[in-house]
Amino acid sequence: MRILETYALTDGQWTVTGLYQDQEDVSAAPFEAVTIVLNDLWTNS
Repeated sequence: MRILETYALTDGQWTVTGLYQDQEDVSAAPFEAVTIVLNDLWTNS
């Protein structure tokens, strides 16, 4: 399983804002206008 985690800095602390895995499509702050297809990021070795 491959996971993409997104974080935001709030009041000096990093907090998880999202957990996405495998073949999900991700539109995460601050880049909501862009959709990332996670399967396109992963390479098979």
